[in-house]
Amino acid sequence: SSTSTSDSSTSTSDSSTSSTPAASSSSADSECIGGTWELLADQVAGLFRQGPMANLPGFTATASGSGFVEFKADGTYHYTPDYSIEISLNGMTGTGQWSGTLDGTWSLADTNFVMGQTSNNLTGSVSLGGSELPMPTNRTFSGTAAIVSCQPETLIYEMNSPLGLLRTTLLRVS
Repeated sequence: SSTSTSDSSTSTSDSSTSSTPAASSSSADSECIGGTWELLADQVAGLFRQGPMANLPGFTATASGSGFVEFKADGTYHYTPDYSIEISLNGMTGTGQWSGTLDGTWSLADTNFVMGQTSNNLTGSVSLGGSELPMPTNRTFSGTAAIVSCQPETLIYEMNSPLGLLRTTLLRVS
């Protein structure tokens, strides 16, 4: 049986060896950031690969599905993830789901991308060996991020999180 636990934010990312977000390599503006973006499943799996279980023998993590975030012109955002997670540890395999909604506000301040949650209805857990494991917590859509690049098809930013520095890459949908 699987129980749901509330996560204080959501998914991401690639790790970086730096402990400080990088400076912006391109100017970002509201028009570049505005629109609908997709967060790919490999970044969600990366949360597990950066978490405390990553150092355990035989640990692997994969994810499938997708998540979409819309950064609206009025300075609000809406995120809807729908991921399936599979982890393996010492021959045991666990599966779980991560879904729900997350709403908040966003703004730009120089090269900083500032996001704050106003409503968090994300849920998820993984069942492994009869134990329920909560989803890793991070701050992908909550806090101040340094914009690395904002291009017509990609938005890349870095943010400090409980797991360390996370680099998030979003792909433009519309």
